[in-house]
Amino acid sequence: MDINSVDKSIEYEFEEAKKELLEGSNVIITSKVTEDSYIAEKSKGKVMLKYYNSALSSWRKCEAIEPREIFGKWYINKIVQ
Repeated sequence: MDINSVDKSIEYEFEEAKKELLEGSNVIITSKVTEDSYIAEKSKGKVMLKYYNSALSSWRKCEAIEPREIFGKWYINKIVQ
């Protein structure tokens, strides 16, 4: 998926986006507030949250999501390879 082509036709609450991110596979969630995108990398029973760093054009480890993002709307997109 081109990280710049986020489908913005349906908005979700954070809890729904979080659930889809953690339970689904190949999912990107994007904050409407900041336009930052996140993925969950699953390995050995652990989940690592990563955000897309556009300056480096790569996914980077993320410790937390900003509170203003949590209370805003989200977009959910499947990664198509």
